[in-house]
Amino acid sequence: MIKIKKSKQLVGLDIGSHSIKAVELKPKRGNRGFELSKIGYETLPHESIVEGVIMDSTVVIDTIHRLFERNNIKNNNVALSLSGSGVIIKKISLPYLTPEELEESILWEAKQHIAFPLDEVTIDYVILETPKVEEERKMDVLLVAVKKDKINSYRSVITQAGKNLEVIEVDAFALLNSLEINYDDYRNWRIALINIGSDLTTINVVEKGIPIFVREFAMGGNYLTQNIQKEFNLNYEEAEQLKRGMTVKEISYSDAKAVIDANLRDLKDEIDKTFAFLDSQKITKGKIEKIFLSGGTAKLTGIVDYFRDGFKVDVEVLNPFRNIDYDLKKFDPFYTVEMAPLFGIALGSALRRMGE
Repeated sequence: MIKIKKSKQLVGLDIGSHSIKAVELKPKRGNRGFELSKIGYETLPHESIVEGVIMDSTVVIDTIHRLFERNNIKNNNVALSLSGSGVIIKKISLPYLTPEELEESILWEAKQHIAFPLDEVTIDYVILETPKVEEERKMDVLLVAVKKDKINSYRSVITQAGKNLEVIEVDAFALLNSLEINYDDYRNWRIALINIGSDLTTINVVEKGIPIFVREFAMGGNYLTQNIQKEFNLNYEEAEQLKRGMTVKEISYSDAKAVIDANLRDLKDEIDKTFAFLDSQKITKGKIEKIFLSGGTAKLTGIVDYFRDGFKVDVEVLNPFRNIDYDLKKFDPFYTVEMAPLFGIALGSALRRMGE
């Protein structure tokens, strides 16, 4: 659980395939939550980053620098969130071990579950629930491995942009931080937290506040854009505009709706496969009860109703600023209302602090 304490704040940085987002928070007096200190957003040229792999480091460096300059962000200490290829998250069940025993044995356990050689990855883990002595003596651990070359690639662009990489998070947990700080009753639900980014969709299944399953697959907003391009013979920018509801070359959003709906069916089918797997393996103790959507595609017209009807559960767009105070005179509501779904990862990363 997030605890507010006196320690140095970090700028949460989300380097996505379509854009880079930054959020800085500051604790309110008396441990009464957080308020927004700085926020920024800059788009990236298409294919600068593909499925979490940096393809054009110069562009990314320049964009980070511009993001901080334009939004007057003076804090150079960054918490970064990662996803995509080179990031592995697995839940494993072990005989009960003390924290000391687990620390000693975690590399051996990782070797059994991680496909990469251990000298190529950085390993971390979270104990999901510590059993009581009188209960069955087993424990669930969430194992996280990130390839070192991926970390080094992102560390390089951040360093060359004049910033200090202090904390590395993964997208699924950054989003869970945003959910936790903004929705007091989230532990009452069996939740699928679904972030639909440009290239990747991340599904984090949370039961009684505990993350129990994480899956990523390569389908996102760009999938829709590329199929609109093909159908109407548009360039990428024109297809993006049409997807967002603008009329392009006398082609209206209603003209494109059949293509968009077909692509949403593909996305829903892939999520359905995840839910079916959870059921078949009895990973959850029941059906998903609530879905929170985030990412740029969560802003797509009609997506909430489409998923609500398709999955027969309550669907809501995650608002990472729901419990965050901000000065309306300082911050454009465009960011905190219209753009809110894009900032879940950045805000969740900003909740981390130096030394954590």
